[in-house]
Amino acid sequence: MFGESYTCFWKFWDLFCGLDTEPSSKIGPENNTEEKMKATWEQTMGSSDMSASLEALARRMADRKGEEHREKMKDWSDIPESLFWKSIVNASGIFLLVLLIVVHVYYA
Repeated sequence: MFGESYTCFWKFWDLFCGLDTEPSSKIGPENNTEEKMKATWEQTMGSSDMSASLEALARRMADRKGEEHREKMKDWSDIPESLFWKSIVNASGIFLLVLLIVVHVYYA
């Protein structure tokens, strides 16, 4: 149905959706088998010096990520809250709730 009359609209739609018109084209990356992955790993990790340095690098990266995570998750409750802004936010919330109820009653 779509193959015979392939208009500009359908070409644009396929381009927009990321579809390919050729059925033999490669859609995604090829799946690596475990043997290929092991061979690549053994090839890159051939020497013990390299594996030790990579292990140390991995530890440093994990420590750095742990520090970043602790910094992101720090407790925000110790920051003092301004009573002025707290009352402004509460008043605007109550105002919006009342406005919502009035609009629902008016248009119901």
